[in-house]
Amino acid sequence: MFHFVWYISGAILVGAYLFAFVFGSILVKFVVRNVSPVCMTKIKPIVWNVGTIIGLCETFIVITFILFDQFSALALVIAAKSLVRMKKMEEQPEYYLLGTFVNISFSILIGSLLKIFLFG
Repeated sequence: MFHFVWYISGAILVGAYLFAFVFGSILVKFVVRNVSPVCMTKIKPIVWNVGTIIGLCETFIVITFILFDQFSALALVIAAKSLVRMKKMEEQPEYYLLGTFVNISFSILIGSLLKIFLFG
């Protein structure tokens, strides 16, 4: 019985991460395309793909920090991403800020719901 509970918890954990990866990416693309369509014409496909991969890593880190009660570390995620993408942010700040905030907000929501569901 004890091992069965671990399997269910593990499946829920993996499922939540996958849900956040897939639907977070879809949500960010949807919001950025509809709110800032001018930016979408200026962005090269390679930049879009790199941004998606960075967003997936960001989602993983944010959810993990939420699960381990490391809320102050979320500021490091935003700061690190801002430092790395500083040049690009100067060119199209609304695109990067909008994508980052939508992704982080969605990740915090999923991480918080997952934590409540798993740990009560």
